[in-house]
Parts: sequence; C-alpha cells; structure tokens
Amino acid sequence: MNTPSEEIELKLIVKTIIKTIFNFIETIVEIFKITLINYKKTLTIILITSLFSIGLYNLNKPTYRSELIIETNKRIGDQRSEMLISSLSFLLKNDENYHTIAKLLLMDEESVKKINSIQFQAVKISDTLNVNNPLFPFKIIVNIADISILPLLQESLLNYLKNNKYVIEKEKIDLEYFENYSCQIDKELKSLDSLKSKIIGTLQTKQLNSGVNINNPIDPVNIYLKELELYNLKYKIDIQKKMNNSFEILQNFTASVISDTTSFNIYILYGISIGFALSLILALYEFTKNI
Repeated sequence: MNTPSEEIELKLIVKTIIKTIFNFIETIVEIFKITLINYKKTLTIILITSLFSIGLYNLNKPTYRSELIIETNKRIGDQRSEMLISSLSFLLKNDENYHTIAKLLLMDEESVKKINSIQFQAVKISDTLNVNNPLFPFKIIVNIADISILPLLQESLLNYLKNNKYVIEKEKIDLEYFENYSCQIDKELKSLDSLKSKIIGTLQTKQLNSGVNINNPIDPVNIYLKELELYNLKYKIDIQKKMNNSFEILQNFTASVISDTTSFNIYILYGISIGFALSLILALYEFTKNI
C-alpha cells in the first residue's frame, strides 16, 4: 500500500501535468487569437511567402515529354538498340557524365544538360506479325527541359544507333549472309528451270510417240510450287538486305508538357504553410513579451 505522503506526491504530479497541459492549450489559443487579431499582418506574411513560392516555381522550367518511334531490322535492332539507349539512360543519372554523353551523341554539352531522362520501349505487335515481320519497331522516350533541342537530339540518336561499332559489324556479317543466301536461291531457281524444261520436253515427246499422257515420276506442279516458295523467300531476303543498315523513323519527336498542376499547387501550399508558420512564431514572440 502507498503511504499518505506518496499519495500526496502522486496527486501533486498529476495536478502539475494537468496544469501544464492546460497552460499549453491556453498558450496555443492565445497565439491563435493574436494571429487572428493581427489578421492583416498574417495575410501580408502569407501573401509574401506565397509570391516567393510562385517565383521559385517560375524559376523551374517545365519538363517536356517526347517520343520517337524507330523501325529497324530485327536481327540488329532487338536487344542491341535497347542496350545502347539504356547505356545513355544510365549515364544521365550522374551529372559528371555530360561530357561523355556529348561525345557519344556528337552534341554540345549545354544541350545534353537539358536532357532529364531517356528510355527505351519496345512497340508491342501481335504474335503473328512478330513472327513473320523481319522489322523491329521501338520507342525512345525522353524528358527534356527545352523543346528546341529535339531536332538535334533526334538526329544525334539516329546517328548514335547507326554508327555503333557492333551495329556496323553486324550489318557486314548479315549482308554477306543475305548475299550468299540469295545466290544459293538463284542457283536453285536455275536448276528448277532446267528441270522444268527437261520434264516438259520428255512429256511432249512421249505424248507425240504414243498419243497417251504418261505419268511422270516428278510432278511439274510441285516444281512450280517450289519456284513460288523460292521467289517469295528471295523477296523477303531482298527486303532484309535493304533494311540491313537502316533505322527508319516512323514518328518524329513531338513534345508535350508534363502536367505541372500538382507541382504548382505544392509550391502554393508551401508558401501558405510557411507564411502561417511565420505568423504563429511572430504571435508567440508577442505573447512572451506580454507575460
């Protein structure tokens, strides 16, 4: 059991805590009263801090988002294009890499500093088209501070992709492969032409001698079908040869402002909050002076 003296001490502590809380609440109320009484001064401070926040907002230029859509040969454009663009994205994370990026893109360093971010995104196409289509479309998405650099950036990115050492070497290897494959198809077509001539001659001779159509072990229809297949394959190879060293632009960079409404509201909210906080501090100062 607690002794009478301990109970008295406990009651005193509780009373002290309650009194302190009430004093604190009274102080807060008085500060708010002083703030409201001097509402003109409070509004003036809030207005000044809000205007200051708006000024800071205007110093930050809006960010623009833009997309460039490029199409290239799937054999060279798939993972390699993504790797090249991703390497730029990684370098942009550090301000010390501006000089390196400028050298890679053949741009001036001041223009490079206006690029906030860059990223690669594959363009989704249906599974059927993806299997049969030898071309590979993809997007390059950038966030920039100045839309005037877009034409230069577009040209620089295109040259960066085309003139990469790996891409150039891969183009040579692929071109050699296409040339050899095309020559092989031409030889097969000539061989089929020769075979067709022999079969047709044999059939005509036998029909003239006997007056009866004799079945030939090799069906000429199959030869024509094989010819069509080879011509179709040669057509596809010719397309790939033409696209082998090509990065075609399907859509130029077009800039759109990233919405800054939220950012503006936040700046205003900061200004009002800071202004009100300063008013409360000033009221607290006046309150302590009168104590």
